[in-house]
Amino acid sequence: MARLSAQARQTDDALVAIAAVHALARVPGTDADRALVEILEVGRGSLPEHAAWMAAQRPPSGSLLGAMVRILGAGGLAGMHAQATLARWAASDPWLIAAALRGALQSHLDVSGRRHLVETLGLVPDHLIAADLTALAVDSDQPDAVRAAAIAALGDRSSRLPSPVAQLARGEGRLGEAARLAMSDATSARPRSQRGGLTVAQIHLGAQLDPELRRSGMGDTGGVATLLVKLGSALADMPGIDRVVTIGRGVPGSARDINPEAPDHHQDFASIALADEEGTAFVDSWPARVAAERGLRRLFARQAPDVLHLRMADVGTLAAANVAAAMGIRMVFSLAPDPHAVIASREASGALDRATFAAEDGAAHLWYRVDLVERLASQADEVVLFPRARLEHEIRNLVGIDLTAERHRFTVVPEGIDVTHIQRSVAVRDVAAGESGVPAEASMSRALTDLLARVAELPPSRHGLPLVLSVGRLNELKGMARLVEAFASDAALRARATLVIVGGNLDDPSSVEAEELARISRAAAAAPGVMDAIVLLGHRPNGEIADLLGAARHGAGALIGGGGAYACASRKEEFGLAIVEALAAGLPVVAPLVGGPATYVEDGTTGYLVDTTDTAALARGVAAAVDLSGRPGRAAHAADAIARRYDISEMARILTAVYRRAAGRPAQRLAS
Repeated sequence: MARLSAQARQTDDALVAIAAVHALARVPGTDADRALVEILEVGRGSLPEHAAWMAAQRPPSGSLLGAMVRILGAGGLAGMHAQATLARWAASDPWLIAAALRGALQSHLDVSGRRHLVETLGLVPDHLIAADLTALAVDSDQPDAVRAAAIAALGDRSSRLPSPVAQLARGEGRLGEAARLAMSDATSARPRSQRGGLTVAQIHLGAQLDPELRRSGMGDTGGVATLLVKLGSALADMPGIDRVVTIGRGVPGSARDINPEAPDHHQDFASIALADEEGTAFVDSWPARVAAERGLRRLFARQAPDVLHLRMADVGTLAAANVAAAMGIRMVFSLAPDPHAVIASREASGALDRATFAAEDGAAHLWYRVDLVERLASQADEVVLFPRARLEHEIRNLVGIDLTAERHRFTVVPEGIDVTHIQRSVAVRDVAAGESGVPAEASMSRALTDLLARVAELPPSRHGLPLVLSVGRLNELKGMARLVEAFASDAALRARATLVIVGGNLDDPSSVEAEELARISRAAAAAPGVMDAIVLLGHRPNGEIADLLGAARHGAGALIGGGGAYACASRKEEFGLAIVEALAAGLPVVAPLVGGPATYVEDGTTGYLVDTTDTAALARGVAAAVDLSGRPGRAAHAADAIARRYDISEMARILTAVYRRAAGRPAQRLAS
């Protein structure tokens, strides 16, 4: 015990310290309790998170309880772990946990902390808790966020809301909406659909999804969101699939349920209501777990899918996996070696070692996300893999899974794009460039109209230059600031092309977007006139992106020259749909060495694979891609290769077979 306590205080080896915390949690007795309390209260880096997580393995302890409640009130991943631990303890000793939470509510004045306390109180199984929740729900002195948490918890606990709470459903605003949702929770569940085909659900709670993808590139609505919407439509056309439900994030008052009367072969959109307090950057919204699980249970009680497809290692996936397991819904998981690959690459570069791991783990939750990915891969009925040049080697060495041992559960599925839409838009720009050089206004999207207006505002010397286009979220991982650094570092590159960055909410940026915009400003300040070579176009609906790709390839009037390129400066891409779209449009590309692009970018022929974390290498790659643009036959070769291998319908065809296996349905012959 003493040795483990000493190892948990290690400052030069975070891995040993974290492992010691995990081991301490399995040591019985009060000495281990006291050691864990010390870690919870004064532990460095991510150690309190690990202590809160692992304490669930122990029986309820009075000495641990106070520290656990304080961690809960602070929120974050540690708060989520504390909440889960308290809920587990409450199953065996509800009065002890209820008393601790009641006591904390008497002294805790922070609204966010009180909301977490009330939500956790709602997880205590004792029937007397309903009286506490009712009192909080109708107390007008309580903040609305706290009252809404109490109302939601009551909806989970009872088939009928107490009369004073039910009356709130007649009102407007947040409390009225919370009460109406809680009342819907108390309604009886509908039986699972008896249609002959499958109902498949796919989920991304980090994005607000709609058929037109109007929020594409804003906040967390990136490539995965685009893929799900396009894929859902393609899946709905597949034999054996009756309905696809695509689930995104909503806000109170905007939640959408599955429409049980929708026709066969239909993509339906649903949303889970999550309050602003759950966090706008969903990667950090671990305290949203309970609200996400509640919303998914509500949704699936009305129409449970046969198969649920999960992606990513975030709280939405965690919540969905928990609900699916409880309701007996079959699961498919897209396994990406992330954060495994991030750890490996940063360790190889020297940026991460055993001493610095604690700080990195505290910021990016590396250890927990590794564990989550591996648990999901183990629990899923079927596992989907991204193409990799050395797939079996990477999965074995990074994730610890031997694909040869369970090959029947694993399927490699290349992601897909709407090739027809992109090639049609590019052809329009081709005709415009060949006829008059000026595209007809009626044929231009709003995005292209705005781009031309922005280029017109640049110095006249820049008119007619080709574009280097980059499309994606404003997020450090996507590397837009690194592209600006590359242009700032290379005057010759600036002189020959204009960088156009598409993505982000420029008018009302999220905190993550604001941080990347600040990085862009700092990068541009490194050399005079850099901003004269850059256009920030902001997010655009996905349907308009193809028009920009066509303009980059063929030009647009006197303002934009043909022969442009596409650049992705992401640290890594699991697959890289935007890069695939650019290749389908006939553009040469610059893409990261790490991840999936190496499986479809022909280095030196259709583009260049570079170390996107190296500014000089990135600048050289962009310049080389612009040079590559004029190579005869290159564009047609790239576009044809993508059309053959990566159309969204081929992805849907392969996944339909995966879903049938997961659901226990016999395979059927599908159209090729």
